[in-house]
Amino acid sequence: MSILKSISDFLFGREHFHMEASEYLKRGIAKIALDDFKGAIHDFTSAIDQAPECAEAYYNRGLVQDYFGDSAAATEDLLIAKDLFEKQGITLHNDDIDSKLRELAEGGHHTP
Repeated sequence: MSILKSISDFLFGREHFHMEASEYLKRGIAKIALDDFKGAIHDFTSAIDQAPECAEAYYNRGLVQDYFGDSAAATEDLLIAKDLFEKQGITLHNDDIDSKLRELAEGGHHTP
């Protein structure tokens, strides 16, 4: 059994358990690494549903939406993420978000 298969079974075989927002966030990030972008969006959305103040979930969902070419949704999520990060005093992603928002405004998008 490959290590990715083991990780996948562990992370994705837990649907019947109640998961916290942080677990959905971690699993969404893992799904990006496994090229399961639609699954990642689903998990980031679940994290947001449980914790609407989770800036990291909006940030990551925005990046994945950009990958799929959904500029409007990506822009909306990145603006929410930026606002939440600022309210929480977190500046780590400010430059990345500003750069991505400029790209989106100019009509471009890139991989997450």
